[in-house]
Amino acid sequence: MCVFLSAAPADRELAGALSRGLGARDVETCLGLDLLPGCRQVVRAALRRAATVIVLVGRERRPTDTQRAERQAVLEAAWSDPGKLLLPVLLRRATLPPFLRSGFSAGSPIAVYRLRAPRTAWLRALTHLAAVVRREIALAAVGELLDTSAEDRARRLQALAEVRRIALTCLG
Repeated sequence: MCVFLSAAPADRELAGALSRGLGARDVETCLGLDLLPGCRQVVRAALRRAATVIVLVGRERRPTDTQRAERQAVLEAAWSDPGKLLLPVLLRRATLPPFLRSGFSAGSPIAVYRLRAPRTAWLRALTHLAAVVRREIALAAVGELLDTSAEDRARRLQALAEVRRIALTCLG
């Protein structure tokens, strides 16, 4: 069983610790940050081998070109293999980014694992994540369910208001 770990460069240290911690629990990992930057074939091959993809989400920053390519490959892998587990791990108060939302059915709650205090809850998180990856427990049993429908609706209304504003400016 292999797990692909996707993380932003700013979360490299925590992603490495997660990789080592899961490895100590007999879970093989492949850290996207350690692969050849920009080598899409290597990333895609690692994703094909993985039964689970953990996406570590910290504070949202503007993604690099390499991150955008990896995110696209993660979503393609999840969409092409319905048996592949897409496991979002949200750090502290991080929110689920739009690219990751598109990996799940619209209107359905999304199961995520939230790591609010990495320093104090680390061992428990590793135990939970290893059990979820091995399919011993469901993510919803140790994680939380995010209902993004109200937020999605608000974003749609905001986008429509912006389109309306631009149209009125053009017709002006």
